Amino acid sequence: MLGVGLTGCTVGPNFQSQEISASPTRSTADDAGVPSRTVAGAVDLTWWKSFRDARLTSLVERLVDQNLDLQTAAERVVQSVTQRQVAASQGLPHIEGQSSSTYNRASPNGPVSLFVPAPGAMLDYADFRDGLTSSWQLDLFGRVRRAVEAADANTLAAVENRHGVALAAVAELAQNYMLLRGTQNRLAIAKRNLHLSEENVQLVNTRFGNGVATTLDIAQARAQQATIAATLPPLRVQEAELINAIGLLLGDAPRALEAELRRPQIAPRVPRRVPVGLPGTLVRRRPDVREAEARLHEATAQTGVAVANFYPDVTLNGAAGVESLRLGNLFSPASTTFAVGPAISIPICGAH
Repeated sequence: MLGVGLTGCTVGPNFQSQEISASPTRSTADDAGVPSRTVAGAVDLTWWKSFRDARLTSLVERLVDQNLDLQTAAERVVQSVTQRQVAASQGLPHIEGQSSSTYNRASPNGPVSLFVPAPGAMLDYADFRDGLTSSWQLDLFGRVRRAVEAADANTLAAVENRHGVALAAVAELAQNYMLLRGTQNRLAIAKRNLHLSEENVQLVNTRFGNGVATTLDIAQARAQQATIAATLPPLRVQEAELINAIGLLLGDAPRALEAELRRPQIAPRVPRRVPVGLPGTLVRRRPDVREAEARLHEATAQTGVAVANFYPDVTLNGAAGVESLRLGNLFSPASTTFAVGPAISIPICGAH
């Protein structure tokens, strides 16, 4: 009964999560010629490994350790956990130790002059004190419990925010990596075409020397060679931009990944089956949606904190220690002091 009385009730609205019914429908491609299709299987959280590209996997692992946005989001999680601990401590007894030594001199012209001091009385004295004070705010109306609930929701929101940042960063890295490999393949094809066009120009010149080709044939061959050569600089620029974009995600300096990523490599193959889960659970899996739900939960709990502030606060206070005018008998039994009693704070009027 005492535990029930000290626990009290919890005022304010209770948060209710909206359940989403999962549909058993599947999203598949019926055309056998489609190289990849989505299936309603379990979602692979390490989806980048399905491309079977060791370089991409290595970049993602470094991204998790080095990305500045991810580090910032992780620190927000640590901050929210600390705030939760602070909120929970409000419902525990607070104990403080106090020790003081003061020297006092009373003014003969002050309030002491209202009394007739004994002849030769000393107006100077030392006061020595040592003891403990404690207070325990009884959470009768759930203000602390609602604050802890809000802190838990804030921590969950911070965790989901980090998941969202990680998902966006990994997706951007994978996209840039795919574009880089595609650009490098296009660049390699353009170089081969340029080499073939140069051989074609030589062949046309030989035919012209033998009287088989005309000057128009030479002009057309050289124009084709120039057209192919003009495609190389934009591809090289795009390749450098994508390498620097990947380095930026990893927090590296510009051109730090040139030696590692400049070497051409075959673009990763798209897996034939891409598990996306049930369509009805897609919204529930999105980190931004889960973060928004956690923020709503936090706001609902904070409403309970605000409502509880309109109810009385009951605090149990206590103090025990020793006090003496002489240091020598400070810890004698006669120097013992104590005080205990409740304190009630009732809001009379305030802003609504």
